[in-house]
Amino acid sequence: MLDIDMFLPFDSYIPSFFQLFCFFTTLFVIAVFYYIGTIFSGPNSIIECRIVTGWGVTVFALILLGSGFQISLKNAAIILIFIGLVGTIKKWRLLQTSFPTNIFRIFCLGIPLALIAAAMIPTQWDDMSQWLPNARFLHEHNSFPNRFLPESPSVLPGYPYGLPIIVYLVSLISGSLAENAGQIFNLLLWLTFGVAIIRFTREINTLNNSRDTYCDKSKFDWYVCALAALIVVPFNPTWVTRLTFSNYSDVGTSVTLGVIVGILWLSSGKFANGSVAEAQTLGWQAGLAGCALIGLRQTNIILLALVVIGVLLVISLERSANRRQIVKFLARVTVLPLITWACWRWHVETQIGGGEFLLAPTQDWNITEIPRILSQMLVVASNKGGYFALMTAAVGISIFSIGKLKSNLRRISIITAVLFLGFNAFLMFTYVAAFNREDALRVASYWRYNTQLGGVCLLFLIFVIQKLLKKIQYPKYFISEWVKTILIIVVLITPILSAKKLRFDIDPQYNFAKKIGQELKTLLGEKDRLLLASPNTDGQYLVITRYRMHKSARVPLLSTSWNKHGEAELEKLIKEHNINCVWIRGVSEPFKKVFSHKLQKNKASLVRLDATGWSVERQWAIP
Repeated sequence: MLDIDMFLPFDSYIPSFFQLFCFFTTLFVIAVFYYIGTIFSGPNSIIECRIVTGWGVTVFALILLGSGFQISLKNAAIILIFIGLVGTIKKWRLLQTSFPTNIFRIFCLGIPLALIAAAMIPTQWDDMSQWLPNARFLHEHNSFPNRFLPESPSVLPGYPYGLPIIVYLVSLISGSLAENAGQIFNLLLWLTFGVAIIRFTREINTLNNSRDTYCDKSKFDWYVCALAALIVVPFNPTWVTRLTFSNYSDVGTSVTLGVIVGILWLSSGKFANGSVAEAQTLGWQAGLAGCALIGLRQTNIILLALVVIGVLLVISLERSANRRQIVKFLARVTVLPLITWACWRWHVETQIGGGEFLLAPTQDWNITEIPRILSQMLVVASNKGGYFALMTAAVGISIFSIGKLKSNLRRISIITAVLFLGFNAFLMFTYVAAFNREDALRVASYWRYNTQLGGVCLLFLIFVIQKLLKKIQYPKYFISEWVKTILIIVVLITPILSAKKLRFDIDPQYNFAKKIGQELKTLLGEKDRLLLASPNTDGQYLVITRYRMHKSARVPLLSTSWNKHGEAELEKLIKEHNINCVWIRGVSEPFKKVFSHKLQKNKASLVRLDATGWSVERQWAIP
């Protein structure tokens, strides 16, 4: 029997009117990306990758115009849309014949899951501290942060704006900040990559076909699209709900990297069979997608470099291209992403002056802790065995295949191995040279960072499965009609049955933190300086509250269980930061002694400083 507790109230599945409007606006932005990608990557580009290609063109244009030429992002977006419209009219016949049927079908199958994503409110730490504040800054100022505008409230205003640009574009059309645009886009991006994986694995086995095999002449059946959805959601070893249904850039990085690797994998095969012109065309599409990759995260330049190294290694081992062809191919893949990177670096250095995750002074490096860091990395890897086992298998196959005959499996294994080994070596370096000792010893976010290789892992996995099925001579048409129907039903029904698990945002503590932020915004003024304190939690709820207080009291610092502030330290911080208000969630002895003995363990309190000292102004029951 079904447990009734597994279901949410019906209205929990339904987005508000504004959330629903943002959902359709996000679909419109994705459609714009698709057509821009079609125009700039050409008729022989891979259809299922054109959304990422168009996103890359958009990121390149907005960073170039918004940072290099200091043009208003609103005007830059209008210019881009105008170019897109002119190009669309000019190439209307091409666009009509290349309608993305496969993308349309997998989006239709993903509607139940997408509506759940659209109804969710942001709750995650980095969402509230950097990604959404960055997007809100774009929305309020139509500009990247610069020295002529008010200081950004973001913790990391210098981070690249590839995903905040999505939120900005949706917000620009909808008129208000579209906080759910990032999570909708992340989900739809995963679904698009599902059909792209099937396209890659089909095309890699038909390398001798005509150059227009990438066009949508081979439409996938509905059940194939359903299978693609299952590949990237429940069967995805790097699926993390809290990363997908958020404005984090990890999913975007995973998919764009997977798209680039897939295209370049196919390119290396084209070089091997003598189709140099087609390989060069694919290199151009990979380069456009690379702009999106560079625009997502500060360190993604490392990922792009590792991909290029892997592909060049494959081409060199196979001696399938001469030096001139390799240089031309390399230019197509790297020039535009490098321009994107250079423009943003220039803007950060001259206009923002920091706001990034930086290397520590060499005297603070955790060199002596390297053995313990490596040990903890292995502990995390053992807890995520599926992903790490697959990537280790790729490394093993690549080593075993050195010197062997050319093969598609060898190529994808070598590229995957270079990425996996190189990226984890880079992560090791950051734990030594950038993280503080405490975060380094617990290898903070090590698993999350590895999910950024999830798209490549899936590409490798599905191709290996396909090879195994071929080897055992699995019947080509083994799926009966009723099984096909069941696949489609499973994709449509599963989100509804899993909604309670997926909707992590309905936690009463999250709603309480949001409510407090909205109330404090009305209770306090811009001249107030507030200390947000939660002595018994890690501070996530405080980050939500601070975000919701936008344009209210300044919040110079947070006090959490990480700080463990004592009485003397609290008094010192109060003086240093001119604090006149304190909001405390729960209580600890130092807080009681400094602020008020009326503080209660099961209540949150707003304490204000007046002529007579600290007094409790208002209290709330903690859920």
